[in-house]
Amino acid sequence: MDLEKIKVDNPIVEMDGDEMTRVIWKSIKEKLILPFLELDIKYFDLGLPHREATSDKVTIESAEATLKYNVAIKCATITPDEARVKEFNLKHMWKSPNGTIRNILNGTVFREPIICKNVPRLVPGWTKPICIGRHAFGDQYRATDLVIQGAGKLKMVFVPNRADESIELEVFNFTGSGGVALSMYNTDESIRAFAEASMNTALQKQWPLYLSTKNTILKKYDGRFMDIFQEVYEREWKSKFEAAGIWYEHRLIDDMVAYALKSEGGYVWACKNYDGDVQSDFLAQGFGSLGLMTSVLVCPDGKTIEAEAAHGTVTRHYRVHQKGGETSTNSIASIFAWSRGLAHRAKLDNNAILLDFTEKLEAACIASVESGKMTKDLAILIHGPKVTRARYLNTEEFIDAVAEELRARLPKKSKAVSKVELSHFLRRKNSRIPTYFPFRCVSKLACPTIALSDVAGVVHNKVLIAAALSAAIGQLTKPITSTLFYGKNFDFKSVIQAGGFPSTHSSAVVATATSLGLERGFSDAIFGLAVVYASLVMYDAQGVRREVGIHAKELNKSSFQTKQANASLLLKSKNRIQSATVRSSGVASDVEEESVSVSYGCTTLKESVGHTEIEVIAGAVLGFFVSLAICRYG
Repeated sequence: MDLEKIKVDNPIVEMDGDEMTRVIWKSIKEKLILPFLELDIKYFDLGLPHREATSDKVTIESAEATLKYNVAIKCATITPDEARVKEFNLKHMWKSPNGTIRNILNGTVFREPIICKNVPRLVPGWTKPICIGRHAFGDQYRATDLVIQGAGKLKMVFVPNRADESIELEVFNFTGSGGVALSMYNTDESIRAFAEASMNTALQKQWPLYLSTKNTILKKYDGRFMDIFQEVYEREWKSKFEAAGIWYEHRLIDDMVAYALKSEGGYVWACKNYDGDVQSDFLAQGFGSLGLMTSVLVCPDGKTIEAEAAHGTVTRHYRVHQKGGETSTNSIASIFAWSRGLAHRAKLDNNAILLDFTEKLEAACIASVESGKMTKDLAILIHGPKVTRARYLNTEEFIDAVAEELRARLPKKSKAVSKVELSHFLRRKNSRIPTYFPFRCVSKLACPTIALSDVAGVVHNKVLIAAALSAAIGQLTKPITSTLFYGKNFDFKSVIQAGGFPSTHSSAVVATATSLGLERGFSDAIFGLAVVYASLVMYDAQGVRREVGIHAKELNKSSFQTKQANASLLLKSKNRIQSATVRSSGVASDVEEESVSVSYGCTTLKESVGHTEIEVIAGAVLGFFVSLAICRYG
């Protein structure tokens, strides 16, 4: 069946990149984005050859467009060094495009791991993501350093623009052969923007926020970070954080690293420039791979973002690709760059359908990996360095697998029966219309062709498997539970009877709802419908159906008493008739038959129909855990 394209109301900025990431970027766009979205893209080619051709103006233009449209999605790019200058015959060693964009947007880079259950973590206690925010401005990265030759005094001087006196500080008196020196800086405006972006991100994620510095040593430098964060928090964010049940706290960097290692995750960690550079790679490896890391540049207002992959251009794979060889490049971080950027577009536009699409795209990536469809780098993490070719997919095969998984999660558009099609069918020459024509014609036109493979695919439907297995376990245990809990004789017939412990209806519907939630996401409308249906069935089992059983029991009791009374009266009549000589033996025989009929002819109503509250709860618990097991190991 066809998929209806989702309309995106406002444009996004696309920044193309270099080498292998440029190759997979094109494939992602063609297979995972454009077939599903009606999207206005403002395209900028940030590939190194085009940056050279435009004297890097294209990078500035792309950043300015990001400020205009609020959402940018960026492919990984080359930051040229001397070798790249020679390779591409560049007229200038152009600056890092990421650095240029960061400076124009004045944003903070937030990195967050993508967790797949089957990818082992070096820190197994990290069961929740940790989002690390790097203040990508100033400090060591804009510092001035020099090598000191010989003895002398190192001074730091500040000359105000006003007529005030200069401030001069003696840093160190070199008395030996010399050494090294460094001078670095930051600005209040940049630190304040860092604080705003960090608190905005924490509130959006509903996670606590930690800032780490070394203010015990750098009392004024790092102390300024701490003071501005506290000021911004108290003035603008404290009430919002408290309402959301989250908090902000400052910690020393060494204490924070120790806390991070023993924590389970689930917080935003705001770091200074150098700390963020180091700790983001530390987190990436701790969670499994740099290829499973999102990266989003967030502006202070929280409205403008730029999403990108956290890794480089994968040059080694690109060299193989250029020679026509097979590559197995992990595209997950690049896919998540698209999903995170589009998700932000959806939130700005209040586009719930687009937001649902982005969630399903991310879920399709994770589900593909968890089902065993992955690239070589992840297969090595799971199966070891000697992994065989059969255990991983190549670059395009993995993107195709994600596309297939995504299509399975998206709602289908039915093919309607048009009057034109029907009239054309009726006018066909020599066409014979059987008596069942309306049904046959409509079903053929309105329904998709079902292949044998589609029918066979039912055995892989985790929702059906969980529901059926829960029901089977519930029914098969009833002979045992009826003996243990209710003192009845062991009777295998109870396997096919209603009632008893646990409630099979409850186990089946809860397994269905839980599986749908795990499969489609807990914000999906189908999951909501399943929860409502399960609630009604469970209420009916312990409410209406249980009352029916109680009524049946009372009716059976009343019926039995009535039959006993009738049988007694008929027996007395029979004795009187037999003692009367005027009665024939045939009449007595008829009366006897009527007595037997009255005593035994009525059907007993079924009393075991509904369930007690305990039986319903037990069934629900059974269904929940069965669905978890199927999702994890199925």
